[in-house]
Amino acid sequence: MENSQLDRQINEIEQALSNDDPELVSRFRLLDGRDVQRDRIVFSLLAASMLLLGYGLSMQSGAAFLAGAAAFVASFMVDGHYERWTEAS
Repeated sequence: MENSQLDRQINEIEQALSNDDPELVSRFRLLDGRDVQRDRIVFSLLAASMLLLGYGLSMQSGAAFLAGAAAFVASFMVDGHYERWTEAS
């Protein structure tokens, strides 16, 4: 099957679904936005932890190292929280 045929069929299915159950379609769109938001938060926390851990180790700063470790742990906690929340809804 060609891509244009497949794209057309997918669009037809999406249109039929949005006509049959618009609430379900809106819930999927809401979940997609939450996934992007979660990814940004987790990536930011991981980047901050990497920088703080590196700075803490290189400058022998206990406060920066602990802040980096806290950001690292928080990134996994945020990801796990969103995973549980997504499964519940």
